[in-house]
Amino acid sequence: MLRMDLSERLSELVKVINELRNALDQELVKIANAVPELRSEILSRTCVLVDLEDVGDAYVLRVDLPGFSKNEVRVRVSEEFVEIVAEMSESRRKALEGRKFVIRERIFEKIRRVVKLPSRVNPDAATAKLIDGVLEVYLPKVGAIRQIELRLE
Repeated sequence: MLRMDLSERLSELVKVINELRNALDQELVKIANAVPELRSEILSRTCVLVDLEDVGDAYVLRVDLPGFSKNEVRVRVSEEFVEIVAEMSESRRKALEGRKFVIRERIFEKIRRVVKLPSRVNPDAATAKLIDGVLEVYLPKVGAIRQIELRLE
């Protein structure tokens, strides 16, 4: 009984955190649009756009990850959450240092996003692929509470 109460409390807390994160992201976008010189810095640290589609027996999560290669992306899946971490390699970061950009808005050195799923999924059957800067994670519904790290196809 206590475990169920804690699980429900955790789910509610995650829901509140996600709502606050979304509200914060919306406010930061407003600031970024009002102060163009801060736009790239603000957006690179806050706005990770996701779509979660229910396709019947599974969810499909799509995440924009512009400029990242598949070896720079980690995806962890548990029954209730998906965590995406993308970080630019040190060699790519150093290669950009000497360049002289006139405009630079596509600055995404590190991105992290945790998505709470509306129902449990089977992490062992999940798959992920990165195509043209969009990560797609296929998440079959049902499963036991576990977490694994996925390799991108």
